[in-house]
Amino acid sequence: MTEDVDKKQYVVHNADGLFLRVENGAKITQANPEYVEGGELPSAILHTMEKSVDRVEISWDGLILRNFNGDEVFKADPNTGNLEITGTVVASGGQIGGWVVGEGGLVSQEEDEGEVITTARITPRDGLNLFGKFVVN
Repeated sequence: MTEDVDKKQYVVHNADGLFLRVENGAKITQANPEYVEGGELPSAILHTMEKSVDRVEISWDGLILRNFNGDEVFKADPNTGNLEITGTVVASGGQIGGWVVGEGGLVSQEEDEGEVITTARITPRDGLNLFGKFVVN
């Protein structure tokens, strides 16, 4: 049977927004990023919070996610439309600023009247490769 949790301690909502908070002194179990199966390090680490942290914030400042230290790791700004992410982004498809996320790298193509005139490809192994016609100003 699970223990009843006082949600007022973790969920704060007021005119400023909605906040999911981890309070000072709370015991948090976090996955150990250095854990290797069969190794000597534990798979999880028990932390005692030294300060209160609003882990999830939905407010006039946007949507903000924070790590246990209180550092912003994800911020969506509703005023500018900007998105800031700290850490690793993993994508198997989609677009980033006109670059197509493809298998193994990013590709950008420019066309002139339906003909591909420039292709740029960035891969972790080969770096930047450029193909086609180029104009230097």
